[in-house]
Amino acid sequence: MGWRKEGAPRMSLVGHKIVGEVIKVAGDCKWGHEVGDKFRLGIHSCDGLCAQLYSMAYPYICALQFGGKFPAWMDADENTKFGEESDYMAFRCPDMRNCITLAIRRYWREE
Repeated sequence: MGWRKEGAPRMSLVGHKIVGEVIKVAGDCKWGHEVGDKFRLGIHSCDGLCAQLYSMAYPYICALQFGGKFPAWMDADENTKFGEESDYMAFRCPDMRNCITLAIRRYWREE
């Protein structure tokens, strides 16, 4: 558990920091992801995340990395109040028999 690997390309430092974390595993993930695995994600880095799940999350990673926000109703965490915008999104794996849930969160960088 913990961080999968270090050493993402320096280009991934563009924009805001995006971290993905596996929050649920239903079945047996064939890629080997486990609850608690974390990934430093960005437009240039999947950091060891399964390609199928990364491709699903990619448009949202891009939006968060460059300042976009989501309406809270989309998939906000428990700390987001109704009507607020969210820096958080959760995705489910396309493998429905061995589904994992990945949460991505933006950490704002000072300009």
